[in-house]
Amino acid sequence: MLEATQLVALAIFLATVAVVISGVVDRALAAMAGVALMVAAGVMGPGDVVRYVDWNILALLVGIWLIAGYFTASGVPEHVAYRMLRRSRGDLADLMIMMAVFAALISMFVDNVVVVLMTAPMIFSMCRLMKVDPSPFVIFTALSANFSGTALLIGDLPPMMLASVAGIGFLDFFVNRGRPAAFPILMCTLALLMAVYWAYFRRASRGKVCLESLPIEPPQVKDRRLAILSTSFFAGTVAALAMHELIGLPLGMIGMCGAIALALVAREGFDERLSGIDWRAVFFYAALFALVGGLKKVGLIRMLADWVVSFIAPSKLLGVSVIYWVSAGVVSVVEHDAYILVMLNTIKEIAVHYGVDPYPLWWSLVLSGTLGSNFTMMGAPALLVALNICEREGRRVGVAEFLKMTVPFSALSLAICYVFTVVAWAL
Repeated sequence: MLEATQLVALAIFLATVAVVISGVVDRALAAMAGVALMVAAGVMGPGDVVRYVDWNILALLVGIWLIAGYFTASGVPEHVAYRMLRRSRGDLADLMIMMAVFAALISMFVDNVVVVLMTAPMIFSMCRLMKVDPSPFVIFTALSANFSGTALLIGDLPPMMLASVAGIGFLDFFVNRGRPAAFPILMCTLALLMAVYWAYFRRASRGKVCLESLPIEPPQVKDRRLAILSTSFFAGTVAALAMHELIGLPLGMIGMCGAIALALVAREGFDERLSGIDWRAVFFYAALFALVGGLKKVGLIRMLADWVVSFIAPSKLLGVSVIYWVSAGVVSVVEHDAYILVMLNTIKEIAVHYGVDPYPLWWSLVLSGTLGSNFTMMGAPALLVALNICEREGRRVGVAEFLKMTVPFSALSLAICYVFTVVAWAL
């Protein structure tokens, strides 16, 4: 039986998630209101709010976003996109896969919403020249961007939350405890997934599009100096993150130092880059940490762990399978960041109190929690942004047309990734 404080905390958390999903109120405002209600109801004190927020992760997020802003402003992504267009020689299947792989690779380092905002204008520009419908390109690119956000620590919030809860570092996303981790698993999945879709698009496109109206050479990089600086500082920051244990600095400090150093050397554009950060997302993430902290303080995370352990304890394969497929279903209709953070902490409680190895469950959760969010726009903000961009450009995508692309992509990526996850972590 739940105590009064636990009932209040649970009611506030569920109400907050419901408001976030509904979109009636801005999700950052809804999350902050939920934190305020928990404090007012005595679930936690003001000091608890500050303590539960992982400022290290937020600093890393802001630092990477700043560096990515300079990289985007340099014009390098647009230049690369036009080079891909020329290289495809008008073959729509080749171009679709090139853009998807490009988005997937960039998304390993940059938030997937930023990747969609970065690539959408290029796609619309190219599709106008080619006289083809841009919406399938935009949606498929958004799916690919969301797909690989978990491949590296700095790509999205879920891997950062995993690093925070599990205490792992940048290199652990390549090999963790002697086993393949997110990067190799997702890259193998991506290779098979793109091969299947290339064959599909090859049949569907039926030929090539004339490229006579395109420029002979792609547009030049807008700011060559900024391109060199942003690329160099980005590479340096990633290298420093990989060696953070040797350097002796927290991940957030390294990310912020890289961004600050780049801004000082670039000497201009800092105000624009700062305003380009999605501060609503930052506030939402901070409030999310506090909300889950409130659940943990009143013992709800421990109670959830006591209930879940009976389903996953009998065998490693069963545990990985249950966490993987249940998570994939839940995040298709629920804001996946909130769910993943709750479950990361739940698995940690199970490991502490029941001696279950948490790593197979953690990787299963984060991988399926990201891939499963591609089913609907409720799970993946990048898809909602893609739809909004298409509508703003005069191309409204219907629900049936949208699901025709997202459901097969999500189901196939989940099935392939599940096989690799089981082989790597459950056998």
